[in-house]
Amino acid sequence: MLYGFVFAIVKFFFPKLKVTAKQEFAGPAVFVCNHLGAFGPIAMVLHFPARIRPWVNYRMFKKGLAAQEIAENLFNNESKVPKWVKKAAGRILEIPALWVMKALGAIPVYYDPVNVRITLNKSVQALKAGMNIAVFADKDGEPLAERVSKGL
Repeated sequence: MLYGFVFAIVKFFFPKLKVTAKQEFAGPAVFVCNHLGAFGPIAMVLHFPARIRPWVNYRMFKKGLAAQEIAENLFNNESKVPKWVKKAAGRILEIPALWVMKALGAIPVYYDPVNVRITLNKSVQALKAGMNIAVFADKDGEPLAERVSKGL
């Protein structure tokens, strides 16, 4: 219930996007999307016509690491936001972000060869349960496959 309330508030303030598709889908399905910084995944979750479980960097599931991830990625590299503001924002937003990851049923994405199995197993379980998955296949223009091969 709280999730629905928070979701409605965020959706109200977030820019409305139109999602178009060339074909109908019955699900479960895997949707491969462009990342577009923090904007892309948030827009997809808020405005996609079907519920999805997004792939999210594993750091967003761990206290301390989530704050760092938010601080590093909330603002683009060209922004003139001071580093201390980014760190403060990361610390403030960490607990709500951890809650949102759990509420969404987000799937942690591991990039190293040992733990990537966790990502794949959770994805297969979600698909078997009839859930849709959103994979954001790039970050800063770098394809996911290259990030996995580098263990990033």
